[in-house]
Amino acid sequence: MLADSTRKDAKCAEGKATIRFTDRVGLYLEVALNGSKRWLWKYLFEGNEMRLALGQCRPAKQRQLDKPERKTQHGGTLEAVAREFHGVKIASLTP
Repeated sequence: MLADSTRKDAKCAEGKATIRFTDRVGLYLEVALNGSKRWLWKYLFEGNEMRLALGQCRPAKQRQLDKPERKTQHGGTLEAVAREFHGVKIASLTP
């Protein structure tokens, strides 16, 4: 299993496009020369070697910064959303 410090400090050697740090059971971290890191899983399917990209390796703080705000102006409660919807649709509703 890759240690967290290994993952954080992983760098690609000069002269290579990518370098791989293997974990276990086919899981590995691929580090590119530009510093990007991504997790991949190598496995066999019907005798053929396959790879599945599991995603980029980014710190949790960066993911939180990248996450768009999902709250509405009313705080995002069901009641607030329902009232806002009703206010918009009231003109087109019939008794």
